[in-house]
Amino acid sequence: MINIKLILEGNEELAFFQILEEGGFIRSDLYRLSLQVAGGASKIPSLFNQAFQSGRYDVVLAVYDVDSFRTNEFANVQNKMKITLGSQEEVNRVSIWSNPTGLLLLLAPCSSEKLGPFGKSKKGCSPLVHKFYPNIATKAKPYDAQEFQLEKIKEAFRFGQYNLDTLLQRMALYAQDIQNPPSTNILPLLEGLCSETTAWVKQFQFHRGQKKKWRRMLTKPHSGVSKEFFDKYFKGRKTAYAYRLGEIKTYDTPRELSLYGVKTAPQSFVYI
Repeated sequence: MINIKLILEGNEELAFFQILEEGGFIRSDLYRLSLQVAGGASKIPSLFNQAFQSGRYDVVLAVYDVDSFRTNEFANVQNKMKITLGSQEEVNRVSIWSNPTGLLLLLAPCSSEKLGPFGKSKKGCSPLVHKFYPNIATKAKPYDAQEFQLEKIKEAFRFGQYNLDTLLQRMALYAQDIQNPPSTNILPLLEGLCSETTAWVKQFQFHRGQKKKWRRMLTKPHSGVSKEFFDKYFKGRKTAYAYRLGEIKTYDTPRELSLYGVKTAPQSFVYI
């Protein structure tokens, strides 16, 4: 059984993968999906890092939007993930993106032709949503990814409106060129999840060998070091040591070190 963890930006991505599971599109005898909603792109890197370092999953992937090109949030997510993975190549390997938004995953199966134009906001997508699901989006009440709206979309799949072949054929319409929306790179993952062989999993896994050692010792983003810095610092040395923290207590409000009798930040460790 291949354990796959998906860190999902929001509820639209969650609804899509729930459709795949509930519709029997995924080979549940081969793959076990663990779905976690980040509740926003900015939360993806830390959740990805936690799942990645836990060692409980064969594959950890992040599923998120590209519409944040406007705010550089997409780049921020990728840069933070690079701290964990060490290179842009590895970030690309584990990133499943939709341009402009995850709603593309839910609407693409509805049309035998490529959709467009595609709004960059939920409200902007309302005309397209209304075209295929007139009961959940109107001018007076635009689409905004409410639970009842997503349930209506899921029902269309439950009642057999779309099958696996249709889903794969229509997703194939969307080129993987991130610069030319609407587009998505999700097709290889979809093809793999319904495949009778698990060989495809390797293309989404973190490279092994020396990088596997790095994976075991990575620290959280912004509190550790990059792989490039680590390699340079320990160049020519056979052994490097690190502390693994045990039980951690996180305070809602940061506390001063002076409260514990510590005058300066320790370079290694200090007993309190």
